[in-house]
Amino acid sequence: MKRTMTLGLIPFMFVSQLSMAELSDKQLRERMSDKYKVKVSESYRKFQQLRKEHRLGFESCKLAVESVQAGDPYLGSYAWFCYQNNEYPGDVEYMEAVGWLKLCYEKAYDSSCAKYLGDLYSNGFGHIMSNVRIRPDYEQAVIYYENTLRWSYIENSSTPKNSQWLKPVEERLKKLKRELSCTDLSTRLFGIYIKCAKRQDVEAALAAMGVVKPIRVKKHGGGSEVFYDVSDILGYPGAKLKVIYSRRNILAVAQYQLPWDRKSRKPEELRYLRALLVGLVKKYGPDESGMQTRKKVDIDYSSSRWGLSDAVSITYSSLGYDVKVTYFGGIDLSWYLWEEKHSQTKKQLQRKRKAAKPEEPAITINPAVY
Repeated sequence: MKRTMTLGLIPFMFVSQLSMAELSDKQLRERMSDKYKVKVSESYRKFQQLRKEHRLGFESCKLAVESVQAGDPYLGSYAWFCYQNNEYPGDVEYMEAVGWLKLCYEKAYDSSCAKYLGDLYSNGFGHIMSNVRIRPDYEQAVIYYENTLRWSYIENSSTPKNSQWLKPVEERLKKLKRELSCTDLSTRLFGIYIKCAKRQDVEAALAAMGVVKPIRVKKHGGGSEVFYDVSDILGYPGAKLKVIYSRRNILAVAQYQLPWDRKSRKPEELRYLRALLVGLVKKYGPDESGMQTRKKVDIDYSSSRWGLSDAVSITYSSLGYDVKVTYFGGIDLSWYLWEEKHSQTKKQLQRKRKAAKPEEPAITINPAVY
């Protein structure tokens, strides 16, 4: 139940709103000016007075939150700041606070609100369900960041292109566009390029390898996960393949899961995993930590990563009771990384060590699969 604080709602003059696409740079500059905001928003006028009197704090946060709750968009970025810093004592739901930013973005053309939204959507916090972030939305984040830059330059024509505030936005925008681009392709898996691979192409490639029927399919807000038994294909008993698709049915993650009993350390498993690591190093070079090199590979090292030129990355992890080799397709990944990190501890606490199985016959690796 929300607590409501009332100062008496400050009136907001609703004016005819054109979409941002319909406004010229001149019109936008006019509507971004303090003169215009003071004219149409009494809340903004009072806020400016508080700022002039150096009285920013509880009173200004209360004013900002209550005004934006009443539909006044001009203090949206400050209301978000107050929410983030717990300077407003009322109970506010997270998505309500995100709504303040959207109102500020859509009605006030505020570059700060645009940047905040770009940060949220690019990191997977633009959509929240049951206090758990669902997925990032890179496409929407790109739009927010582009308008951040555009509005900043319109509002402050003297702002240099390399200003300290805008430079990180430009770099982040460039990175997101690169990750969304399907023109820079170099890394292959299953005989096809990983980046931007469509689901039907991945399934056709797997079928050509003899991997046809999934053993489990899991759907969620960000896309779907498909699990396959690849023991025969890899020559490793109990091996699984998990393929994750984004909401647009684009390959996001492909992960080989190889069960490994660290306690018994079966010689054939050690040989296979060592050959696997040697193959990864030969194909992709030393890992980023420098622990896996041509001269030395360490299968006990908990985590290794290779970042490739086309924004695809590969990780080797020996945490828990299995070894995972994961290929990240460079798209819609933040939600997955977050989910993996927060589920790992739970799995380790819940999962009991299985009884030792009889030793399997000696096996060899087929490096071409990786």
